[in-house]
Amino acid sequence: MEYYAPCYPNGSLALILVNISQSATNIWASPTHAATFTIRAPLSLSPVSKPRVALIGSVSAVGPDNDLDSLEECYVDRHPDATSWIPGKSPFQDVQWARFDPSIIYYVGGFGGVHYIGWIPLDLYQRSGNEAFTPQRENGDSYPYLLLEQ
Repeated sequence: MEYYAPCYPNGSLALILVNISQSATNIWASPTHAATFTIRAPLSLSPVSKPRVALIGSVSAVGPDNDLDSLEECYVDRHPDATSWIPGKSPFQDVQWARFDPSIIYYVGGFGGVHYIGWIPLDLYQRSGNEAFTPQRENGDSYPYLLLEQ
C-alpha cells in the first residue's frame, strides 16, 4: 500500500515510493510512469454505497531542486508515522519522493442511479483545492476526507 498526501494546490499527490515494491517497479517500468489511485470513504457495512474516486495519471520523481522541507512537513502532517520513511533521512536507502499527477478522474458517488457516477473534468478537480474536513462516522469517530468542491 502506497502512502499519498495532497501536498500540491492542483490536486497532485505527494508519494513516498519504496523502489523495491511491486507498485514502484511497475510505475518505473511503464514508459509513461502510469499509475491509478482509488480513494474511497472509510469502509462500512455497505461500502458499495460510499463514494470513491479513481485518479488515473503518471508519476514523476521529485528531485532535490524542489522544496523538500515543505513537502516533508505536509506529508508528515498527514501521516505522522511516515517519519521513519522520509527520503534522505530514512535508514532505508531505496525510498524516494515522487509526485502523482492525475490526468483522468472517474467518480462513483455510491450505488445505483441515486448518486453521480461519471467523469470529473480535470480542471474542476484541479480547482477544487485540498481543504480537508472532518465528517463523523456512524459510531461518532471522525476521519479525514478530501473535499471535492464544485
